Amino acid sequence: MEEKLNEMEQAGIITRTSTPYSSPLSFTLKKDGSIRVLLDARSINKKMVAETEKPPIQLDVLNSFHGANYITTIDLNNAYFQIPINKDGRKYTGFTFNGKSYVYNVLPQGLKTSVGSFSRAMNLILGPEVQEFCVNYLDDLAIITTGTLDKHLEHIDIVLSKLNKAGLTCNLQKCEFICKEIKMLGFIISTKGIKTDPDKIRAIQEFPAPKKIKQLRAFLGLCNFYRRFIPNYSESIIPLCELLKKGRKFQWSGKEQKAFDFIKQQFINTIQLHHPDFNKPYYLQTDCSGVGMAGVLYQIDDNNEMRILGYHSKAFKGPEFNWSVTEQEFYAVISCLKKFETYLRGSKVIILTDHKALLFINNMKLLNGRVTRWILYIEQFNYEVQHISGRRNIVADVLSRYPSDGDLIQEDKNNSLEIAYTESEPNIELIEKLKSLSVYQLQDSESLAIIEKLKTLNTSIIKQNNKFKRYSLKNDVLYYKTNLQEVMYLPKALRQDIINQVHVEMGHQGPYNVIKYVRDRFFWKGLTKDIKNQLRACHLCQLSKKSNITYVGPCKSIITETLAI
Repeated sequence: MEEKLNEMEQAGIITRTSTPYSSPLSFTLKKDGSIRVLLDARSINKKMVAETEKPPIQLDVLNSFHGANYITTIDLNNAYFQIPINKDGRKYTGFTFNGKSYVYNVLPQGLKTSVGSFSRAMNLILGPEVQEFCVNYLDDLAIITTGTLDKHLEHIDIVLSKLNKAGLTCNLQKCEFICKEIKMLGFIISTKGIKTDPDKIRAIQEFPAPKKIKQLRAFLGLCNFYRRFIPNYSESIIPLCELLKKGRKFQWSGKEQKAFDFIKQQFINTIQLHHPDFNKPYYLQTDCSGVGMAGVLYQIDDNNEMRILGYHSKAFKGPEFNWSVTEQEFYAVISCLKKFETYLRGSKVIILTDHKALLFINNMKLLNGRVTRWILYIEQFNYEVQHISGRRNIVADVLSRYPSDGDLIQEDKNNSLEIAYTESEPNIELIEKLKSLSVYQLQDSESLAIIEKLKTLNTSIIKQNNKFKRYSLKNDVLYYKTNLQEVMYLPKALRQDIINQVHVEMGHQGPYNVIKYVRDRFFWKGLTKDIKNQLRACHLCQLSKKSNITYVGPCKSIITETLAI
């Protein structure tokens, strides 16, 4: 993290300076192993005035491609970091790391005003003279030419010259030059016209054929929800309804498959008739089950009817099955936001979920790296979370139970624990004790022996002595040097209080997370063993948690009493 901040400081992205504002700082690892610094701007966003500038209307962008002969798309490299911030506004982007205070010189992601500010900057950089052949939606630029190839190359040169003059750089891996077809804003745009991206309706297209009565009922329940959009619906589903009759053996033949495929195709044709109204809010309805997650994006028209824009479903894999219900439900929201990001950036989106814990997203403590990334990602959207009953969450519930990339085996949700929102008061008494850490170290026999030895030995002898070379005294406080940093030596009188306070503040998490948190700040011999023993004796954990250790009785030899003949 220190190396990454130094790199950002040398690049001019951040500057070390004092500021009265400080947002929490976190980081995540990219796929290539490098670090991405994350700014948790939730608190400062609540006090900021909303930005009036908005990206261009998506419908106007799509209409600009009419009659195009050649299309080129340009993607900016770290687009937000290329937009400088006014000196008076930099103080609001402050954060602290290892006692050092920094501010951003450029636009960070996550601020309430980032989208509007970036949109205004691009309009100033490109200017009005390129609007005839260049359209942009945030960091996606498209150069459209209705004439010859030479004219298109001339247009590319003009746009790249303007970007070069402004000091902006492009990501060549994501740029596409002189194309006949591109993906942009959730549509496939070609020189012939615009069509819906098949990925948006893949969940319906790949809905698997039922293998039992219960699965058939789930599919028909999904169909019934939209039956008013499908002509001759009742006649079409007769072969499927025949299988539901009492005493009828479930046997899937070519007749049923034909009716099943016909209904799905009617679904697809209906969905493709609906296109977004960019002046109305979006509704994102999500749900998850024991096997997967799903979501549906729609809008409400003037007749109070749903206009479906896309579906998304995904089966859980590997460790995702072990996540808590809250994490799985939150993952469903994040996965759908990423799927429909081209629709939702810069627009109002209302997230509908039947999991009430997600109403407290803004109050979640950032104790989990995975949840931290999700919270910082969702802050980029203008969103509102609303709770709906499970009975109203029909479509997302069905698709989550039968995801297109999963099996049709599991029918019921697994029983699993939920993460509850908890509050903990600061331990004033413990804070005062830590302020007098040097006094407690002198009263502890173990630390006192080390301190006295350090005072009697000179520096050269300490470096040669493996037993004491990791210890040091700073301001009369004993420190221990680990492989990564120096941490304070914790005397025996404070260990139990520290473990208990960390355990409570972390929501009674298991020993792995508590050990990691304590080890980053303190040291004593037998730290791991002491933490495990104390957490094993926690009364609340004993009542609410199921042990994952299988206890086996002592093995005994079998002694025969009679002789087998």
